[in-house]
Amino acid sequence: MSDLYRVLSGEIAHKYLIVQPPKLNDLVEAEEYASQVYDDNFESGAFTIEEICEDVSDQQDSIMKRLDSLKVEYYKVVVSTSFDDPSRFLLKSRIEEIEEELCHLLTQNRKLEPFTCEGISAYAKSIFLLSRTTVWSDTYNKYDWSRIGIIQLHDWVNSKRLTEKDIRKLAKSREWRQIWNVKDSGQIFTSPLFLLSDEQRDLLFWSRLYDSANESADSPTEEVLEDDYAFDGWLIDKRQERVRETAQASREKFSKASQAQDVFLPVRSQHDLKTIQSLNSPEAQGKKMQIFRKMNEDAKAQRTSGSDS
Repeated sequence: MSDLYRVLSGEIAHKYLIVQPPKLNDLVEAEEYASQVYDDNFESGAFTIEEICEDVSDQQDSIMKRLDSLKVEYYKVVVSTSFDDPSRFLLKSRIEEIEEELCHLLTQNRKLEPFTCEGISAYAKSIFLLSRTTVWSDTYNKYDWSRIGIIQLHDWVNSKRLTEKDIRKLAKSREWRQIWNVKDSGQIFTSPLFLLSDEQRDLLFWSRLYDSANESADSPTEEVLEDDYAFDGWLIDKRQERVRETAQASREKFSKASQAQDVFLPVRSQHDLKTIQSLNSPEAQGKKMQIFRKMNEDAKAQRTSGSDS
């Protein structure tokens, strides 16, 4: 479980080097430097992501909907079939194909991102932080870049970052759960929350999510928890169920209101009054005019009666 303890420490070791987690002042200065790099490149005519990359949000949404649908179907198959049921493998293969399709779409669309203002700025920030946080492993003195170049180390460090799949595996591991279950007894990470690495934050996120699932009234089975696609399907299914329940509650509320003889709504302006009046049907408008006429007639009768006396 070396990955777990590397994530817990926040450090990445490479032969005779250690890349430490950045301190707050490192992050502040790195952000200022990245902002300046962005401005310099923008002024020199470099493109932004918005200018150079297509808007593929509609395509991405379409693929995500297909993925969600398949994951829900896969989850329902997992809870209703045996482990060796062929439909499981077919659905899993289909999910993997669509994930590859999504990855290809995003990769192709963003292939020029490193050359945009945002890409150059983000790279400059990474290099700046690496220059501030790399030390000799034996003395912990600042590294002088005498043996390995910063670009080479940057690429190597990025190759060691854990994927979401890796983080989820860690979050479910026995070693981590032993630590996580006694988290109230002491501090898990040496850094405060706002200085946690992406890996550390992701580990906390998935740990809390798995806890919430286990505490749910309709908690998933152990088999579903251990299968990422099935667990995703369970989450999507529960989210869709809440949406349906909310929509049904709204319909019932509207139905009750529509059955009422009169519904009175408060207004704060003339615009609100016109908007609410436009909601009345022709029948309601006629009924309202009848009420006003009756009120006028009653008022005239009272005035006449008062003058006669």
